[in-house]
Amino acid sequence: MFGAAALVLTAFVANQRRTERLTQSSLLPMHLFANRGFSAGIVTQAAFSAAMAGFVLALVIYVQSGLGFSAIHSGLVLLPFSLGAFIGVGVSAPLGLKLGKVIPFAGAICQAAGIWWLARVVADQRSGFGAWDATPPMLLAGTGLGLLVVPLIDIALSTVSTDDAGAASGTYSTFQQLGSALGIAIIGAVFFHVVGDNFTEVGLRDGFTQASWWAVGGYLLSAAATLVPARPQRSAAARA
Repeated sequence: MFGAAALVLTAFVANQRRTERLTQSSLLPMHLFANRGFSAGIVTQAAFSAAMAGFVLALVIYVQSGLGFSAIHSGLVLLPFSLGAFIGVGVSAPLGLKLGKVIPFAGAICQAAGIWWLARVVADQRSGFGAWDATPPMLLAGTGLGLLVVPLIDIALSTVSTDDAGAASGTYSTFQQLGSALGIAIIGAVFFHVVGDNFTEVGLRDGFTQASWWAVGGYLLSAAATLVPARPQRSAAARA
């Protein structure tokens, strides 16, 4: 499946390059990816979207199937994440004006730290794990999300010329969806590979722990991508 997807993607990119070269117009302007600021932004977006989607999948399966949590109880585990995101969004704009790209970097690091912390809590508490145990690490991870997402849009789109603003915005959203799909596929595959036939609390806990390390890796990748220096893109007239 991944091989077929890679072939389709390669064919699509080749088609778009040819179309842009011949007509100066394409569905996906490939010259956007020569813009380091934009490319760093979409890599950051895809990486943290993949990490978050895969992590949430593994967490929900673990608490519901491994610990027997109800849907409401599972929601309480995730609630601090949402509250943290609300806090992070509220402070990211004023802090971003003063500290710039430090804020999205710090946000990605907070997410990585929160997920690592939660994985350690789950390993320590085992079957005694509850919603209250998840509150501090999930609050930290959610705050990191809020710190990252708001300035990330500016980082990705601020260096794009006005001619390409619409295409860049659409591409940014597409990479968010692509990242989420890849995260579910890859981290989900890791989770179920570790669990295997051992669909018990112990097996599901082991699967969740391994999935969490992969999610931490995704967040660290997104943190690194925020540090790529941006450079303003030339307009279409300048490129011509």
